[in-house]
Amino acid sequence: MTQHSICILGGSGFVGHHLCARLTEEGHQLRVLTRRHEPHRDLLVLPTLELVECNVHDPDALSQAVAGCDIVIN
Repeated sequence: MTQHSICILGGSGFVGHHLCARLTEEGHQLRVLTRRHEPHRDLLVLPTLELVECNVHDPDALSQAVAGCDIVIN
């Protein structure tokens, strides 16, 4: 199976948590974008997950946050 670098917007919600868990089990590298890092620290137990604070309404910040990712999921 090919492993990808995946950026997820909305990864801190109910569905997002389950998606992140499944994708890390498959060995993918995840970057989860969030407005605030602190409330979602529980995601950091997933071994291949990076939690990044980002204002997704700022085009420059969003572009920088997704740079280098193979896939973006919203």
